Amino acid sequence: MKTINQTINQYLDYLKVEKNNSPATVKTYGFFLNKFSDYIKESYPNLNNLSDLTIDHIKSYRYTLKQKTATQNLALIVLRVFFKFLRKNNLADINYEQIELAKTEERQVRFLTTEQVNKLLNTPDSRTKKGKRDRAILEVLFDTGLRVSELLSLTLPQINFDRKEITVIGKGSKRRVVFISDQAVKYLNKYLETYPIKDKIFSITSKTVQNIVKIYCHRAMLSKIITPHGLRHSLATNLLSSGADLRSIQEILGHKNIATTQIYTHVTNEQLSQTYKKFHIR
Repeated sequence: MKTINQTINQYLDYLKVEKNNSPATVKTYGFFLNKFSDYIKESYPNLNNLSDLTIDHIKSYRYTLKQKTATQNLALIVLRVFFKFLRKNNLADINYEQIELAKTEERQVRFLTTEQVNKLLNTPDSRTKKGKRDRAILEVLFDTGLRVSELLSLTLPQINFDRKEITVIGKGSKRRVVFISDQAVKYLNKYLETYPIKDKIFSITSKTVQNIVKIYCHRAMLSKIITPHGLRHSLATNLLSSGADLRSIQEILGHKNIATTQIYTHVTNEQLSQTYKKFHIR
């Protein structure tokens, strides 16, 4: 019978080889699973085999988690998928569905209106070298809804300027096609004429991208300061409000599960509610 640590290593190999998960994902899973293993070793020194684990051991571990709710739930979600894998491979028989998550407040989506987006995009001074770069980044982020990691991994062969398409390599190395406007093409070309490209199109850090969005939100004097992910939210809400269906938005954003995309219906429903209250005669 394999020990807990041996099985964790087997599972991490499975994520790398068969699931083709990113190194960052594997590292995160390894971190939380090893924390769980350390807890079991310290609290139950005589428990070495997976077959001896019960749901009560997992519940007792849950009570030790002191992080913020989102981090607690990430640790518990990792355990869920781990025990789902174990059950599927007859390595343990714990019902992973009994691993309960902590209750969270409904997620708040921060996004910009169409007017605010236009104001933000027009703020960089595209006559300067830095302004050309920043305008290109903002245009691409809003047009495509790319994650920062996807933006920073872009290479020239991924962009088809004639068709105005970008082939994105997203989570788990899954490919999808997103679209860019004439404006984005224009400012990408301005940027590429100024910055020599060796490998990646944008050779900067994710922190720099975050700062770019934050700085121009301030300079545009917007009523809200968003993150790069906020531009992703802005695209989704803009598309949904304009009549796009959830499945199409799911494809564009690269969501694995449409339940993730459905959060935007709450936003547009709220917009509809505010419009109703504003214009209804009573």
